[in-house]
Amino acid sequence: MQKILAIDCDEVVANTIDSIFKFNGHTFNWLPIQRDDITTFFWHELPQFSANPDYVKAYRDDFFSSPEAMHIAPLPWAKQWVQALYDLWYDLKIVTSRRQWMEQMTKDWVEQHFPGMFSDVVFWSATI
Repeated sequence: MQKILAIDCDEVVANTIDSIFKFNGHTFNWLPIQRDDITTFFWHELPQFSANPDYVKAYRDDFFSSPEAMHIAPLPWAKQWVQALYDLWYDLKIVTSRRQWMEQMTKDWVEQHFPGMFSDVVFWSATI
Protein backbone atom coordinates (compact mmCIF):
# COMPACT_ATOMS: atom_id res chain seq x y z
CA MET A 1 0.00 0.00 0.00
CA GLN A 2 1.27 3.46 -0.92
CA LYS A 3 2.00 5.73 2.04
CA ILE A 4 0.18 9.06 2.17
CA LEU A 5 2.08 12.17 3.19
CA ALA A 6 0.30 15.49 3.81
CA ILE A 7 2.37 18.65 3.42
CA ASP A 8 1.28 22.13 4.43
CA CYS A 9 1.32 24.75 1.69
CA ASP A 10 2.20 28.12 3.21
CA GLU A 11 5.72 28.41 4.61
CA VAL A 12 6.41 24.71 3.99
CA VAL A 13 6.47 24.70 0.18
CA ALA A 14 5.27 28.26 -0.59
CA ASN A 15 7.12 31.43 0.41
CA THR A 16 3.85 33.12 1.27
CA ILE A 17 4.89 35.55 4.00
CA ASP A 18 7.48 37.34 1.85
CA SER A 19 4.98 37.64 -0.99
CA ILE A 20 2.30 39.10 1.29
CA PHE A 21 4.79 41.60 2.74
CA LYS A 22 5.97 42.68 -0.72
CA PHE A 23 2.36 43.15 -1.87
CA ASN A 24 1.63 45.31 1.20
CA GLY A 25 4.79 47.42 0.96
CA HIS A 26 6.52 45.61 3.85
CA THR A 27 4.13 47.15 6.35
CA PHE A 28 1.55 45.67 8.70
CA ASN A 29 -0.94 47.90 10.48
CA TRP A 30 1.02 50.82 8.98
CA LEU A 31 4.28 49.76 10.66
CA PRO A 32 7.38 48.24 9.01
CA ILE A 33 7.43 44.43 9.21
CA GLN A 34 9.86 41.67 8.35
CA ARG A 35 9.82 37.87 8.45
CA ASP A 36 11.43 37.65 11.91
CA ASP A 37 8.49 39.62 13.36
CA ILE A 38 6.12 36.72 12.67
CA THR A 39 6.21 34.40 15.67
CA THR A 40 2.67 32.99 15.53
CA PHE A 41 0.02 31.99 13.01
CA PHE A 42 -2.35 34.42 14.73
CA TRP A 43 -0.94 37.73 13.52
CA HIS A 44 -3.42 39.75 15.62
CA GLU A 45 -1.55 38.40 18.67
CA LEU A 46 1.70 40.10 17.67
CA PRO A 47 1.95 42.73 20.45
CA GLN A 48 4.17 45.15 18.54
CA PHE A 49 1.51 45.68 15.86
CA SER A 50 -1.77 45.95 17.82
CA ALA A 51 -3.82 44.64 14.89
CA ASN A 52 -7.34 43.31 15.31
CA PRO A 53 -8.50 40.06 13.65
CA ASP A 54 -10.58 41.91 11.04
CA TYR A 55 -7.52 43.86 9.90
CA VAL A 56 -5.48 40.64 9.64
CA LYS A 57 -8.20 38.97 7.57
CA ALA A 58 -8.43 41.93 5.19
CA TYR A 59 -4.62 42.15 4.96
CA ARG A 60 -4.35 38.53 3.86
CA ASP A 61 -7.52 38.48 1.75
CA ASP A 62 -6.42 41.55 -0.25
CA PHE A 63 -3.28 39.67 -1.23
CA PHE A 64 -4.98 36.37 -2.04
CA SER A 65 -7.64 38.22 -4.09
CA SER A 66 -4.95 39.77 -6.27
CA PRO A 67 -3.14 38.30 -9.28
CA GLU A 68 0.04 38.51 -7.20
CA ALA A 69 -1.05 35.44 -5.23
CA MET A 70 -0.17 33.28 -8.25
CA HIS A 71 3.38 34.66 -8.13
CA ILE A 72 4.27 33.23 -4.72
CA ALA A 73 7.62 31.54 -5.13
CA PRO A 74 8.21 28.07 -3.78
CA LEU A 75 10.64 28.01 -0.86
CA PRO A 76 14.20 27.36 -2.10
CA TRP A 77 14.36 23.72 -1.03
CA ALA A 78 10.74 22.82 -1.78
CA LYS A 79 10.95 21.54 -5.35
CA GLN A 80 13.90 19.24 -4.65
CA TRP A 81 12.35 18.01 -1.39
CA VAL A 82 8.93 17.32 -2.92
CA GLN A 83 10.52 15.60 -5.93
CA ALA A 84 12.52 13.32 -3.62
CA LEU A 85 9.37 12.33 -1.71
CA TYR A 86 7.45 11.80 -4.94
CA ASP A 87 10.28 9.59 -6.26
CA LEU A 88 9.95 7.46 -3.10
CA TRP A 89 6.36 6.69 -4.21
CA TYR A 90 4.56 8.67 -1.55
CA ASP A 91 1.00 9.76 -2.31
CA LEU A 92 1.52 13.47 -1.65
CA LYS A 93 -1.30 15.78 -0.62
CA ILE A 94 -1.28 19.50 0.17
CA VAL A 95 -3.10 20.46 3.36
CA THR A 96 -3.86 24.12 3.91
CA SER A 97 -5.78 26.40 6.23
CA ARG A 98 -6.59 28.71 3.32
CA ARG A 99 -10.27 29.46 2.98
CA GLN A 100 -12.44 27.64 0.48
CA TRP A 101 -12.75 30.63 -1.87
CA MET A 102 -9.00 30.28 -2.51
CA GLU A 103 -9.41 26.69 -3.74
CA GLN A 104 -8.94 27.09 -7.49
CA MET A 105 -6.07 29.55 -7.17
CA THR A 106 -4.33 27.25 -4.68
CA LYS A 107 -4.75 24.18 -6.87
CA ASP A 108 -3.49 26.12 -9.90
CA TRP A 109 -0.44 27.31 -7.93
CA VAL A 110 0.39 23.78 -6.74
CA GLU A 111 0.10 22.38 -10.27
CA GLN A 112 2.18 25.25 -11.72
CA HIS A 113 5.09 24.64 -9.35
CA PHE A 114 4.75 20.89 -8.65
CA PRO A 115 3.14 19.45 -11.79
CA GLY A 116 1.56 16.06 -11.20
CA MET A 117 3.23 15.53 -7.81
CA PHE A 118 0.27 16.14 -5.49
CA SER A 119 -2.83 13.97 -5.76
CA ASP A 120 -5.08 16.34 -3.79
CA VAL A 121 -5.34 19.69 -2.02
CA VAL A 122 -7.23 19.49 1.27
CA PHE A 123 -8.68 22.65 2.84
CA TRP A 124 -9.03 23.14 6.60
CA SER A 125 -10.58 26.61 6.81
CA ALA A 126 -8.93 29.04 9.16
CA THR A 127 -11.02 31.27 11.38
CA ILE A 128 -8.84 34.30 10.65
